[in-house]
Amino acid sequence: ALKRSGAAKEIELDIRPEPDGIRVIFVLQPAMYFGIYEFTGAERFAYSRLLQVSDYPPRGAYNPTDVARTRESVTKFFQQNGYFEAEVRPETKTDDVHGLVNVIFHVTLKRHARFGDVVLSGAPPTEEKKLQHDLRSWRARVQGAAIRPGKSYSFRRVQKASQFLESQLIKYNYLGSRAQFEGAEYDPSNHRANIHFKVTTGPPVHVKIDGGHVWARTRRKLLPIYQQAGLDPELIQEGRRNLISYFQAKGYFNTQVNSKIETLPTGEQVSYFIV
Repeated sequence: ALKRSGAAKEIELDIRPEPDGIRVIFVLQPAMYFGIYEFTGAERFAYSRLLQVSDYPPRGAYNPTDVARTRESVTKFFQQNGYFEAEVRPETKTDDVHGLVNVIFHVTLKRHARFGDVVLSGAPPTEEKKLQHDLRSWRARVQGAAIRPGKSYSFRRVQKASQFLESQLIKYNYLGSRAQFEGAEYDPSNHRANIHFKVTTGPPVHVKIDGGHVWARTRRKLLPIYQQAGLDPELIQEGRRNLISYFQAKGYFNTQVNSKIETLPTGEQVSYFIV
């Protein structure tokens, strides 16, 4: 029907699968294609990183939908980096000679946010105060994971804080725990962002190794119950086999390892006996 109308000499069909369905684009030839992207006002960010975020170069001929999507993804990137009030306004410039459309994204970053409070949804009530204190401790600062109210917002620091919280939960015997960053709640009145983590834990589990010394870091690598919540018998046996291999690699070729699960007043305990 488009061909019969005389609207175009040739028509190409561009079909793109997307999460919410199939997008069908009819490209009327001769068509205009994307040229270059510019990001004015965002010079503090590397141009190569902005191109990566914008998923440049876009596929196929120029269309406003791809421009709108780039605007959304770039705006989200600025918000992740603490510019919650950032505005991105696209402007198109047509190069008829070369059949190109250059897109200039005018960026207004506005004020950079600071950290507000940390909300730990799902954290064990007995450990929540300790975890809040841990995030402001000198150890967290050394690891680049400290979140202190009033300090400059950093998404990289939030990611490290998530990993740091998981390591602290393991220290408090909540093995296989997860601390996932859910989002930042920005308050424009004070330019602070409250950080929300979703904490998922099981019951406390103690690990005891008798008959041989294993450093804490090595123990976490060898015993899968540190990575997965629950006392699955297969995980216990896998840990037993890993311990045997570990000691055999050290020259103790006749090593045997037995395991036992006990219920204590403070939670479950998994004991490994090295013979």
